[in-house]
Amino acid sequence: MPRPRFERAAPEKRNALLEVATQEFAEHGYDGASINRILAGAGLSKGAFYYYFDDKADLAAAVIAKAGAAWIASLTALPIPSSADQFWNEMEQLNARATAELEGSPVRGDLLARLSVALARNPDLVDRLGPFMKEVREHLTALYRRGQELGAVRSDIDVEALMTILQGAKLAVGLAMLPADRVPTSEELARFKNVNFDCMRRLAAAPGLSTRPAAREEKAT
Repeated sequence: MPRPRFERAAPEKRNALLEVATQEFAEHGYDGASINRILAGAGLSKGAFYYYFDDKADLAAAVIAKAGAAWIASLTALPIPSSADQFWNEMEQLNARATAELEGSPVRGDLLARLSVALARNPDLVDRLGPFMKEVREHLTALYRRGQELGAVRSDIDVEALMTILQGAKLAVGLAMLPADRVPTSEELARFKNVNFDCMRRLAAAPGLSTRPAAREEKAT
């Protein structure tokens, strides 16, 4: 993540840099993104860049955190589930909304889709997202604890351990299903969404609970 002095910089300077970086990462991906192009677009020198960031990974982490703020807002806005079925219904809708946001905002969608692959391929980049990932994990941990109380989530595994398992599974699915050298198509995103949710539910659902999403069960009847 950026150094604290970046947060103290003038808002217009921060926003200008992050906007240009968002466009660059969305168009070229993590590996192909050029710090020189970003600095030229934002009107900053290399000295100014290294005053605020250690390297490209720090900048990418700041961009992901800004783009992911809306997803955290979706997490905090989820109603408290009152049954096992409602729990998994809310989780499926959360997953669907995240994918819809990617498709509804082309630049933001391209950014998050391409950087999702980067996260799977670069463990160091995940480490740089410490504060952001900590906030996401806190919200999800509370939600899954509620799922355990409702009998929706397996209780034979500690919630913290389960979060680690689910995070690893999501990164593995993203690595396997999202292209590294281009933006995924709508069909590829849809397949990723379905497989990711299916894996998440199969890994986390309480024993004896159906692992098929409710929407699929309705179609089967």
